[in-house]
Order: sequence, then structure tokens, then C-alpha cells
Amino acid sequence: MHWTLQPTKSAALAVVCAGAAMLLAPWVKPMPALLPAVGALCGVIVGAIQARSLRSAPDAFRAAKSAMDVRRTMSATPPGKWAIRSHWVTATS
Repeated sequence: MHWTLQPTKSAALAVVCAGAAMLLAPWVKPMPALLPAVGALCGVIVGAIQARSLRSAPDAFRAAKSAMDVRRTMSATPPGKWAIRSHWVTATS
């Protein structure tokens, strides 16, 4: 299983990213708390969609050995497609 699918490592990565966002928030103008809050909300929504994708094809995700395998598997499920699209839309806005 690819490391990005392991819950403890994903949680650690989320904590590190949240910490980095909180450290950088004071330098964001005009509302320092708005961007991390919106990012956290979008992350929760996309994470819920990704969880549906994981539940729809658990064997394929367990067999994934690389990040590209994970992406292929995500793209093969309807919730996975929505998760990828939602991630890109929220990341670019």
C-alpha cells in the first residue's frame, strides 16, 4: 500500500500542513484567519469524497504501489474523479 493511503502518515502530513498554515497566517493580508479556515473546510470536504472513493475500491487501493497507481485508482471511481476535480478547484481558488 502506498504511504499516502496509510492513516497515520496522512494524519501527520495534515498536521504539518496545518501547522505551516498557522505559522504563515500572520503575514497574509487582509484576513489572516480566513485562508486557513477555508482551506481546512475544503480539505474536510475533499477528504470525505476521497473516503467514499476508498470504500468503493478497497482492493485496488491496497494494491497501489506508487502515487500514480493511487491516482489511476482514484480516477477509476466516480467519487475519486470528483475528489480530484474538487481538490484542483479549491486549490486554485
